[in-house]
Amino acid sequence: MGFRFDLVYAVIMAFLLAVSLTFTFLGGQIAVMVTDFFQGIFVNGVFAVMSIFLLFFLFDWSQIMEAAAMAPADASLINPINTGNTDNFNVSYFLIQAFGAVYVFMAWQGNQGYYGAARSPHDARMGRLIGQLRPITQTLPLVLLPMCAWAFLHHADFATEALGAHAALDAIESEQIRSQLTVTVATAHFLPPVIVGLFAAVMLAAFISTHDTYLHAWGSIFIQDVVMSVRQNLLGDNSVLKPEAHIRLLKYSIFGVAVFLFLFSLLFSQQQDILMFFALTGTIYLGWAGAAIVGGLYWSRGTNAGVWCAAVIGVVLAIGGWYFTYFWEDARQLLAGIAPDVAAAEKIPINAQILWFWTMVATLVTYVVVSLISGAGKPAFNMDQLLHRGRYAVDAEEDAAEQPASRQGLAIFGMGKEFSFGDRMLFIFSYAYLFLVFAVFVIGTFYMLSTDVSDAAWASFWWGYAIVMLLLTIIITGWVAVGGVKNLREMFVTLETLERDDDDDGTVVGHRSLSDIRHGVGEAE
Repeated sequence: MGFRFDLVYAVIMAFLLAVSLTFTFLGGQIAVMVTDFFQGIFVNGVFAVMSIFLLFFLFDWSQIMEAAAMAPADASLINPINTGNTDNFNVSYFLIQAFGAVYVFMAWQGNQGYYGAARSPHDARMGRLIGQLRPITQTLPLVLLPMCAWAFLHHADFATEALGAHAALDAIESEQIRSQLTVTVATAHFLPPVIVGLFAAVMLAAFISTHDTYLHAWGSIFIQDVVMSVRQNLLGDNSVLKPEAHIRLLKYSIFGVAVFLFLFSLLFSQQQDILMFFALTGTIYLGWAGAAIVGGLYWSRGTNAGVWCAAVIGVVLAIGGWYFTYFWEDARQLLAGIAPDVAAAEKIPINAQILWFWTMVATLVTYVVVSLISGAGKPAFNMDQLLHRGRYAVDAEEDAAEQPASRQGLAIFGMGKEFSFGDRMLFIFSYAYLFLVFAVFVIGTFYMLSTDVSDAAWASFWWGYAIVMLLLTIIITGWVAVGGVKNLREMFVTLETLERDDDDDGTVVGHRSLSDIRHGVGEAE
């Protein structure tokens, strides 16, 4: 890590954060959702245009595959079975990613505002389903762009045009930084100005919508889950903030997150693969959040002490992994007398993905053990009362998800009477897509392990995959745009007549929310 102050970079970053902060302060979660919607439609449209241009006008598929074939045999860019020597991204990376996708499902709270903004459980379910369409529209361009950059830099047909890109990359001293800038530099040399301009606009829109979302999310989480909890424990259940003071605290916290982002980005020097960086920073939260969520929702013996101990262990392990990753030379001296074989390595023996996995295991064990000890002799937590389930259900909650009486046919997917025809079609399409992709993965894996599949066959497969993903991107972008505008109008109509409840501020007293207590809601009959 090193520090070199760049005034231009600092000013640009401060301006962009100020724009995101302005949207957040002016409209809160409503502004966040609106900006994210328009950003999403714009980005998806540009991605579709860019994919068409790359596939049909700028590069020939044979050129892309011929260049990809130049990669080392055991780090193939075409054949997934021959990727054992791919640094950091071998089979263990994807197995841990699959495990984490289930274990920490919805744990990442960058989108927590959306999780709590739905009118009903059904709307929340459908919103989550629509949100899962986003990776489909982003997959093709985010894979195709680096593949085209590789072809541009390595294929003989582009040798002359690529001279400028090679010269720019050769001038970068740091190998890690040069690797990170390879695609950026290459695309600047082969994309026409119009596409470059659109892509720059995409990055600007994505920056604003991502950061106003994260500023609002993490600033709110710090107040709601940390400050309010500690304050209540210290001052008692009657220490409820007035709405004005609560909003003021939230704004201070959101501004604090912006300051942290500015200083961290200014002082930190990125020195590893971006996905490894995501894994390392994500471990600080995702390393222990899964234990808290799974244990809290599905185990009535979980306690606050268990959560806090798991959180402390997770954060300590993550920070330790950070230190060993970025200060390995210093860490080697500490390890020399304890584990000389480990200290002899040129870099930390485990990557951030492995660290994340073992942190999840350690924090889960910590959560269970501490909860059993601290909760001994205490009554189980009444989650049904908090969530209005079972005998605590509230009749006035309209549009609540109804469980179908029969579990035959499509009812096995939990589609009740609240599902419209469009909802059912979307649900069926989503499940069909997931099952189809999973079937292709399973059948393809067995076939690869039993048959020698040529690179030419893989090239044909990836071409077909690219066309299918392009068509899905176009269809989904159009469908979400039309439906999103309709839902946007409905949201503004609802906001005009919606009754506000200042007591619904996230405060929980005993097993009930403050709003339920003051309005007599959720009491057992």
